[in-house]
Amino acid sequence: MIVVVDANVLVAELLRRRGRELLARPDLQCLVAEDQWDEAQHELDKRVAAIVGQGPIPIS
Repeated sequence: MIVVVDANVLVAELLRRRGRELLARPDLQCLVAEDQWDEAQHELDKRVAAIVGQGPIPIS
């Protein structure tokens, strides 16, 4: 299966367990334009830094 994704979708899915599991599937090919890839990397770095800055995530 081939999927074309933009930066917002890629970042959102990388932050979810379900999304990481989906993107790790060997039968899935993701196509991302180079400028979208750069934007996704930048946005992912910002979001992860914000999450880490909030402190430990409570486990229930």
